[in-house]
Amino acid sequence: MVDTVLSTGAVRHHEPLKPPPRVPVVRTADLMTRGGTRAGAIRTVRAGPGVRLRRGVYSKDPVPEPTDAHLARVWASSGLLTDGEVFSHVSAALLHGLPVPWSAARAPVHVTLAGESGGNRRALRHVHRAPLPVRDRATVSGLPVTSLARTVVDCARTLDFVSGVAVADRALRSRTDPEAFRAELRSTARALAGFRGIGRAREVIAFADHRAENGGESRVRVLLDDLGIEPPEPQLRVEDPNDPGFVAYADFGWRDRWTLLEFDGALKYGADNPGGLRVAQVIIREKQREQRLQDLGWVVVRMVWDDLKFPDLVRERVLGGFDRAVRQRGGPPAGQSRGGFTA
Repeated sequence: MVDTVLSTGAVRHHEPLKPPPRVPVVRTADLMTRGGTRAGAIRTVRAGPGVRLRRGVYSKDPVPEPTDAHLARVWASSGLLTDGEVFSHVSAALLHGLPVPWSAARAPVHVTLAGESGGNRRALRHVHRAPLPVRDRATVSGLPVTSLARTVVDCARTLDFVSGVAVADRALRSRTDPEAFRAELRSTARALAGFRGIGRAREVIAFADHRAENGGESRVRVLLDDLGIEPPEPQLRVEDPNDPGFVAYADFGWRDRWTLLEFDGALKYGADNPGGLRVAQVIIREKQREQRLQDLGWVVVRMVWDDLKFPDLVRERVLGGFDRAVRQRGGPPAGQSRGGFTA
């Protein structure tokens, strides 16, 4: 999305994490202490809107999405942690407020216990054994979890590359000094040398960028890299030399190629768009911004979530944008050719 402001302020790159609210659960044992039988307690909770999370524990409210369901299972199992165990991996990521793909959220609750070996995985609980120094421990919403840095590294080495990048991007964005946090991530990864996936974690740490504003933008960057297209500049700032009051921030841009890439999510067209505008108003403003950018000489390429399923389509759109910019400006930049490679 191209974001336009009528000031010369900088685009916001720092956004603190917001841990999700506690998921309320009901335990049949608690109901039984008020009188009645176990069967009666089970009938009571089953009659409500919630769902069964584990034996004897139910959510008070429906949990339709896998991420919500995983958090509910975390809260349901919080009383079962043994001494020294902390929530980790995707479970810790969700508690910190980091993005986790639905496929990973469907996994058992993850906990880590200090040790070199001896972990186990069951239907509802995955216990990892790994070094767990004090610096890698934290508390979120009253629950023991791995620290933010350790959580990012664990996710980066156990999730696929693009999901790990989305987690790392968001974590970097939450810090006032992203590069200091990147150094912390590298230090944490070094301490886990030899563990499965640590090589991929190092690649994720190097690739991550705090300027990505959401998981979709993280995926776009990974896809462009996979396609061999030169890296764009995230949140590229565009100004009008004839109008100091106009500043626009594009999701991505290739400044030397006069090409911008907008990644359009559904949010800004829904009821929760940041300005609280009606859909028609949002669309009109988008068209006005795009026309203004085109008047300044920029070529604007658009993508939506579904486009990411078709890499060849993405390649052609981006390279087509480069070609249109060349034609508009009468030739390519010195030493460059189609596709972003040096001629």
